[in-house]
Amino acid sequence: MASPSGFIRLRNYILVRIRGVFCYALYIYRFYPKLKLVKAFNKHPVVPISIGNIKFRMQLDLNDEGIAIDLFIGRLREYPNVLFFRKFLDTYRKRISTIVEIGANIGYYVAYEHAIFQNQRPQKNVRIFAVEPVSRNVALLQENVRLNSITGIKVIQAAAGGEDKSINLIVPAQGNYTQIEGVSGGEWYQKNAVKEKVRMYSLQTLFSEWRIPKKNVLFRWDIEGYEYNLVKENYRLFKSLKNVSIIMEFHAFFLGERRIAEFLNLLKQLGFSLEYAVSCYPPYFIRMPRPVRWFLIKTWLLEHGGTNLGLLPEFKSIDDLIRGFRNPESALYVYTNLHFYLVKK
Repeated sequence: MASPSGFIRLRNYILVRIRGVFCYALYIYRFYPKLKLVKAFNKHPVVPISIGNIKFRMQLDLNDEGIAIDLFIGRLREYPNVLFFRKFLDTYRKRISTIVEIGANIGYYVAYEHAIFQNQRPQKNVRIFAVEPVSRNVALLQENVRLNSITGIKVIQAAAGGEDKSINLIVPAQGNYTQIEGVSGGEWYQKNAVKEKVRMYSLQTLFSEWRIPKKNVLFRWDIEGYEYNLVKENYRLFKSLKNVSIIMEFHAFFLGERRIAEFLNLLKQLGFSLEYAVSCYPPYFIRMPRPVRWFLIKTWLLEHGGTNLGLLPEFKSIDDLIRGFRNPESALYVYTNLHFYLVKK
């Protein structure tokens, strides 16, 4: 008879893969023909994005097999994390004057941030520094800044790291999975990938050269496992910041138990506390027919409703996360699009 932990691990494994099968089946049935047709006539469509009463537009490159396809199919990405993202910006509005986007990609969160602050009353003008190294992403990022009339932004074509040097990026067909060569990831990321040589700057250089204030700063990043290096190699800079917050996507499967524990302990030493841990599920990317949605909810394959959709309530502190990751069978290792919200006063 399987142990309870073994049963939970097996259940999580099965659920994740069933969700994936539903995603793939719905994609083939409902969207693949439309996608092929659109790509034949217009590989750079502009699509409307609507998250509650927040609306903006995104120009996409359908040659990219990652974020562009997600946004074209679902007109949304990383749900329900985007709900917590807005909740966090509304809650900490007064302490956010500057946003540093590391791995801004084509500007999905840049446009969302700008629209959130413009929707608030009174409106708040927040300075955004969008750091993105991949040249094809930068071109679309700049176009999406123009498309949404985003002001008070500086686009910086570079990678953020621990020192100033030239590096190679591994840029796969899914551009949002881009990684720094030799740092993180696996061989499957290298398939159909190209290398791009770019300039890396330490956070100290970025803050100095672009005169980024050292208080009331929000960092948002999704950097495919490089979060460990970023914090460790810029420890002194993070230590010097006041009223700083971090919203990150966390890539446990790239780091392994030892580096996860070291990374989380570094955040504790720096004075950060955990506000929320949030997960997203693949079916949320798909606008499903009502009968399919009903079936998924009834069979527990899809959560639905409630104000805490996607929240992982058992993790209330960084210590809770450390204890969770010590268990190699923890569901933390299989949650998709795991996001941490951290605050340092």
